[in-house]
Amino acid sequence: MARNRCILLAVLMVVVLGCRKDPPAETPAAAEEKALEEESPAQVGPAPEPAAPPAAPAPVAAIARPAVPAEGDSPAPATEVAQADLAPEAPAAGQDAPSDVVAEVPAGDGPPPPPPERGRPGAVGAPVLPDLRLLLTVNDIDGLTSGKVALRRAPLVGLQPSPKSDAMMYEPVKGTGYGVGIQLFREDNAALVRDRFNAMLASYPSAQEIAAVSGRTFFAYWEDLLYVGFVQPSKNLVIVLSCGRSICSSDALYELARKVSTRSSN
Repeated sequence: MARNRCILLAVLMVVVLGCRKDPPAETPAAAEEKALEEESPAQVGPAPEPAAPPAAPAPVAAIARPAVPAEGDSPAPATEVAQADLAPEAPAAGQDAPSDVVAEVPAGDGPPPPPPERGRPGAVGAPVLPDLRLLLTVNDIDGLTSGKVALRRAPLVGLQPSPKSDAMMYEPVKGTGYGVGIQLFREDNAALVRDRFNAMLASYPSAQEIAAVSGRTFFAYWEDLLYVGFVQPSKNLVIVLSCGRSICSSDALYELARKVSTRSSN
């Protein structure tokens, strides 16, 4: 049995060896193609179409260059060229050249005058203000000072005379003290007189209304200055008297206001 098995195995080996065939030898062309395939990666899908050749660049437009003036000629400025282009054509023969037409502006009377202040028209037709030298006389000043202090007439600083107002004072000839002063205001009607008096009563220092001299009257003081202001109803006047304490007392100033009120009513 063992011998038969050995014979059977030998026969099978012979059969198997006889069925194997050696692979055909590769040709040189096939070997080269195989080497190229191994070097380059496999391409999936159809082969791409060859790229189109680049288009030729478009021709560059020629750049216009300014003409070079001939030697000795200077180029005209741009402003002159522009003016020459805008200049009107010369008129034909027999025609007059057009002249520049300038619109005439009618001559006016100047800027309009400013509107007059409310209730204070110009001096045309207005009553003449009383003369302050007649309202407050030199004799009044001598009576206050008893001749001990020399005073002279001078403008009152801070109030410019106008058709509606006036002021003056008697100041000491020596020293810097205050003497005696008077201010006068004329209004057009009683309502404006009342408004001015009320404004003074509210603005003067320590002002208080006192017994009337002729119309409403107030007394005020500030440091060494005394004031008495009053209304002259018959003339639409507001008058303010002032005096330094070294010249007069409050009672003396009140009596002086009574005198001035009587004179201003005439």
